[in-house]
Parts: sequence; structure tokens; C-alpha cells
Amino acid sequence: MTQSVTGCIPTQSVGTIYLPLIAERVETEGELSVIREMGLYGVQGQLFGEPKPWK
Repeated sequence: MTQSVTGCIPTQSVGTIYLPLIAERVETEGELSVIREMGLYGVQGQLFGEPKPWK
């Protein structure tokens, strides 16, 4: 998993641009741990709940 996460979001981007970065498709605690180590705190995915229709 680490390889695919770091391949999608270059770690240097976290500290060099000032835009909120959101990791998508977070499905396991292991993925969340790697994402947190990269300095990302905006996440979404199955780990947090099923998709719901817009109201």
C-alpha cells in the first residue's frame, strides 16, 4: 500500500503547497497510518463509512 499512496501523492507536496490535500479511498487502518505519517489529515473512504446520497 505504501507504494501506491506515495505514488499518488508526492510527499514533498504536503509541505510545499498550501492547499488542503485529501486522501481518498482510505479503507484500512494501515493506509490511514501511512497517510498520517505523510502529514495528511484530510481523508475519506470506506474506513469512515459507506457513501451516502446527497440530500
